[in-house]
Amino acid sequence: MSVFTNLVTTGSTVSFMRNDSDSYTTVNFNYATGVVTLGLYGGLNGVGLPANTHRTMTYDSSTDTVTAMNLVTGYGYRYPTTTTFGGGSDTIIGISKNDLIYAGGGDDIVTSGTGNDIVYGQDGNDIISGSGSLTSLYGDRNMFFGGNGDDTLDGKTGNDWLFGGSGLNLYKDMTGHNVVIGGIDSDTVHTGTGNDIILDSFGNNFIWSGAGDDFIVTGNGVDDIKAEAGDDIVYAGGGNDTVRGFDGNDKLYGGLGDDDMYGGNQDDILYGNEGADSLKGDAGNDTLYGGDGNDFLWGYNDSDVLYGDAGDDNLDGGNGNDLMFGGAGADYLQGGKGADTLFGDEGNDTLRGGLDNDILYAGADTDTLMGDAGDDILSSAGLGKAIMTGGLGADTFQFTGIGNDFATVKDFQGNDKIELQGLLQGFDPLQDAISDFVRVKFRDSHSTDIKINVDGQGEDFVTIARLNGNFDGLSANILFAQGRLVVTDEA
Repeated sequence: MSVFTNLVTTGSTVSFMRNDSDSYTTVNFNYATGVVTLGLYGGLNGVGLPANTHRTMTYDSSTDTVTAMNLVTGYGYRYPTTTTFGGGSDTIIGISKNDLIYAGGGDDIVTSGTGNDIVYGQDGNDIISGSGSLTSLYGDRNMFFGGNGDDTLDGKTGNDWLFGGSGLNLYKDMTGHNVVIGGIDSDTVHTGTGNDIILDSFGNNFIWSGAGDDFIVTGNGVDDIKAEAGDDIVYAGGGNDTVRGFDGNDKLYGGLGDDDMYGGNQDDILYGNEGADSLKGDAGNDTLYGGDGNDFLWGYNDSDVLYGDAGDDNLDGGNGNDLMFGGAGADYLQGGKGADTLFGDEGNDTLRGGLDNDILYAGADTDTLMGDAGDDILSSAGLGKAIMTGGLGADTFQFTGIGNDFATVKDFQGNDKIELQGLLQGFDPLQDAISDFVRVKFRDSHSTDIKINVDGQGEDFVTIARLNGNFDGLSANILFAQGRLVVTDEA
């Protein structure tokens, strides 16, 4: 049976009286303004909607304010409502059960109810928001679809799914565990205290994930990502992105492009990947990987691990006892404060220990090692042509291998030492003369060579270091007796 009722502007009630055998399938009515109440009334046996009834409401293209299906009695109160609107600018308010709302065209304002709702904004610049309160860990679950236009999707409480569509969209959800699927244009996303999943592959996006352990993936745009409290995972994608970890133990991946990344507090892991990236660990014991490109890595506070990887990188440990690896390329490593350990690796690298007692390892090619302040160890395995300057303090120039070239020591002075680690075979200081294994060869007033004979037999001496300065009259016996020539086994 179908009933058609023309309603007046002051508001009306559509009433249905039924016998036990009556059945209604469709109700159609028109109205101008006012509040419309649809009432079902029965006889002795009452009236209601059968179990599993699916209620559907459809509106025309006018500018409406509608409360979608508000049944207060009857079995149908438990079951979903589908509400479809036309092309006007509508105000749509859901109820306490499970609604399916199609806003249609126009600039609509949709507030879902407290049930598990699905809202499609469709065309127009829409504002879609949730309502109700979170009653348990997995409370209200809503699904919002922005459609075309510049939409605002606000999940409020509950565990929501927000889908953008086209247009410049704003997503807001302050509580609950949410899933946000961005649209094809530039979006603004601000979530709250839940553990959120944010996927926004298009446009230049601004994402502020709030508290909770969040998972964020963006695409090739220029994105600004703030992952606040919680242990967050961020994949920034292909643009020149800015990523901030804030509190929590975060994992930040820069992807393609020249990215600026900040670890924030606690112990973070930052991957620059491709591009000329800037990585700052901030507070906490952080691990930074520059990846490809000419990168800048700054550990800042605490004890950090920095990997320059490929490219000509600049690494600064900052405060704390840091561990730094230049990787391939011509890198610059600065230890800063703390007892730092620096490895030149491949390329023509520059290593500076900074303050405190540091250890610097030359790699392949021509590396420049500067201990600066503190009692430093400057070490060469003979893989390249190392240039060593101890700086202030009692420094140790350590040699652990013999190569095709030798190291240059520019300031052997004071209480500095030369250590031969694992180079002399069978040397016994109680029985053997050190001069059989080591010789100090004066060249001129500007340089003196340190030569070794590995087994102490014959005249097979090889130069491992050249000391800058006038060391006329210096011998291996004198250095050994002074404790400034040290022979040790392999480490």
